[in-house]
Amino acid sequence: MVSDLYDDQAALLNGLQHLRFRGHELIVFHVFDPAELEFPYHGLAEFEDMETGERIEVPGSACREEYRRAVDEFVAFWRSRCSDARIDYQVVDTRTPFDRSLAEYLHKRSRLG
Repeated sequence: MVSDLYDDQAALLNGLQHLRFRGHELIVFHVFDPAELEFPYHGLAEFEDMETGERIEVPGSACREEYRRAVDEFVAFWRSRCSDARIDYQVVDTRTPFDRSLAEYLHKRSRLG
C-alpha cells in the first residue's frame, strides 16, 4: 500500500488487519513530501487545508519543533501498529522515485531474510 495515511486511522487499521487475517503479505509505504518531514519554513508561512481551502499563517521557526514532534508521533503510531499486525512499514519521501524506494526495500529485505 502506498499512502500518506491521512485518513480515519481506525478504518485504515481495520482494513490492513483484515487483509493480514486473509493471509496477505502487506507492505505500507508511508509517503511524505520532504517539507512534511523537515518543515523548512522560516518567518511567516501560509498553509492551506487541501480539503476545506481554509488558510492559516504560522511563524515557521516558532512551531518547527512542535510540528516535527507531531510528525514523529504520527510515524511512530503507524510503525507500531504495522509491527503489531506483522506488516512491513517504510517511510518514503517524494524526492526518491517510487521504483527506487521499492528496489531499496526489496534489496534490504533479501539481505535480512
